[in-house]
Amino acid sequence: MKYRIATFLLVLSATSVQADLLPRWEVAEEALTARVFDLAGNSQYFSPWNSEDRAGKACLLDAMLRTFGPSNVEGYVASLERTAAARMSYADSSELSLDWMGAASRNGMDLATVMDLAMACNSSF
Repeated sequence: MKYRIATFLLVLSATSVQADLLPRWEVAEEALTARVFDLAGNSQYFSPWNSEDRAGKACLLDAMLRTFGPSNVEGYVASLERTAAARMSYADSSELSLDWMGAASRNGMDLATVMDLAMACNSSF
């Protein structure tokens, strides 16, 4: 019985973390994507997340939480938020893209593993 309660609490905690992180990730990533497209002169190609994107990212977020732990994934999302907040200071889309992609490794997440998880979830990263 104690094992079931502990498992339930762990799942409940992970679900709560995911529910908080997904909308934060979406807002940050959309801001970054829009700025990269704008800097590249292709702002007309930007589109916000749709329900299919959101489902893939939810799957990816769940996999990242199980693989890397809540602390690393929270750090990743917070890093994206900081980069998104500073996005207007970038004059080059390549520099912004490099900072954006570096958020994972700065937070203890192996990019090759994240890419494998993204592919398994039919998601982009």
